[in-house]
Amino acid sequence: MPLRLKTYILLFIPFFLLFYSEGMALGSLTVSQLWKMPLIGAIIYYLFQYRKKATPSWSQAYYWLAVKNLLNAGLFQNIMGNIQEGMRFLFLPLLYNFFANTALLKTVRKIILVIAQYFILTNIPFLLGMKPLKSGLDYGELVAYSGIFQNQHAMSTIMSICIVIVLHFMKHEWISGRWSKLYNMLLIILASYCMYMGFARTGWLMCLLGVFIIFIPKDLSVKQWIGIATMSCCLLGGFVYMMNTNKTFYNRIVGIDSRTNKKISLSSGRDVFIRNAWDLYCSGNTLELVFGKSMDELKDYEKEKTGMRIYAHNGFANMLATNGALGILFMFICGITLLAFVYQCRDCPSYRLALTMWIMNVSFQLTQGGHIFHVDILYALAYCILQMEFEKDNK
Repeated sequence: MPLRLKTYILLFIPFFLLFYSEGMALGSLTVSQLWKMPLIGAIIYYLFQYRKKATPSWSQAYYWLAVKNLLNAGLFQNIMGNIQEGMRFLFLPLLYNFFANTALLKTVRKIILVIAQYFILTNIPFLLGMKPLKSGLDYGELVAYSGIFQNQHAMSTIMSICIVIVLHFMKHEWISGRWSKLYNMLLIILASYCMYMGFARTGWLMCLLGVFIIFIPKDLSVKQWIGIATMSCCLLGGFVYMMNTNKTFYNRIVGIDSRTNKKISLSSGRDVFIRNAWDLYCSGNTLELVFGKSMDELKDYEKEKTGMRIYAHNGFANMLATNGALGILFMFICGITLLAFVYQCRDCPSYRLALTMWIMNVSFQLTQGGHIFHVDILYALAYCILQMEFEKDNK
């Protein structure tokens, strides 16, 4: 247990209440906006006043990408919408810089493990009968589980990252003691079950990629090999069992609409959403090709074409349509500079975790797109740990 049991339990209560209430509306704003906007302001103020470490290039690139979201065709039509979209890109670099300038390595390791455990624990009240504020998609025979999060894709994505973090700590034996190891194994099982109940293939793919990278066969002990083989057999056996006994699971895997029993594309319409985003981008004038349309225009166009006011379900297509060639350029710069930052620290204990986070994010952008605050917290902490380990090794 990273904290004393009493403290661990007491801190979980406000943690749960805060994230549970995020979707509630207070006037024209949600609870999420009411606490995250002041958080951004407080962190910016702190970093301007007390920053001791230089801001890495990948973090600077994310700041510029956030600013770029203000400068598109929606600047004069819906400036508040542009500001909200830009804010989504601020949390990752701001949280990274805040922790890098305020905490010690041991403390940051505790924080990321506790947050990952807490996110998994938030599922317990719902599995015991508590009603979520938002439900997942209806697949006919059941409604996909979303838990405390906005939708099943967010839940599945967050659970996959939490599983990888716990496994990383167990691999490096930073979790010690028989009962502590058992507790964390039970959390992994709980998170896996919730991912299954969410029926979101985005999270399943991210989890498989993450576990593979964390345990790339290189320096594993015989004990770890046995554990991996056992876990793989259990997962394979469970997958075969579910394919043969659970119709909804089978339909979700092979791409059959449970409500109509008709075959649909494995992409669940993502190819159509992406093509619509491309068509919208190509219809722009010269300025719009460079600076992009806006998220509102993209959602309106998708609604016109599909009947659903959604984004393209692909981060790169979203960026191209809403921020143009300049936006996609900034997005690639962010990814490349962040990968270079991670690779620079390849001899550090948390290199695999940071690399996993980077690859999982690419996977998420390809299959879903967007930014999730809960995920950005975990990403920021992982990159912060990597930087602190690098500094410690190079003193």
